[in-house]
Amino acid sequence: ESITGMRRALELEPLSLMINVELGDMLLFARQYDQAIEQYRKTLDLDSSFVRAHVQLGQVYGQKGQYEEAISELKKAISLNSEDNYAIQLLGYMYAISRRTSEAYKALEELKERAKRTHVLPYDIAVIYVGLGEKDRAFEWLEKSFAERDEGLLYLRVDPALDSLRSDPRFADLLRRV
Repeated sequence: ESITGMRRALELEPLSLMINVELGDMLLFARQYDQAIEQYRKTLDLDSSFVRAHVQLGQVYGQKGQYEEAISELKKAISLNSEDNYAIQLLGYMYAISRRTSEAYKALEELKERAKRTHVLPYDIAVIYVGLGEKDRAFEWLEKSFAERDEGLLYLRVDPALDSLRSDPRFADLLRRV
């Protein structure tokens, strides 16, 4: 339904960057990765400096196992907006799942340092721990996310980064409480 709705919105506002990228997001969450890539590229054709499209394109490349492309897109996003914590989270996650562990921990530490001076979503830190395979630490941060009513939890049901946690009873419990 969300894909159909976003396609209709795009018919009404074909030049809207947000609608274009949101359609890509719906395709990503539906695990329609090739279509999501195509949609994010269309968005970047409209505006190559649109940070969110680079971030999301990086995410979908990573979900497809195209780690170098993912890391490249995320670095582009960070070069356009170095304050984007979500891009740093995804970069750390991509490093983690591509077995570039030391770089993943650097991204994790950067987010923790940023948290001392600005708001960083606990969800963002949890996702990097998921990528590192540290499930207990991931759940610790997801619980912090729950306690803070963190907006990242809006994606709990659909975020592909969390797929490895879905069979854990703690995930079902968290999902129920959210």
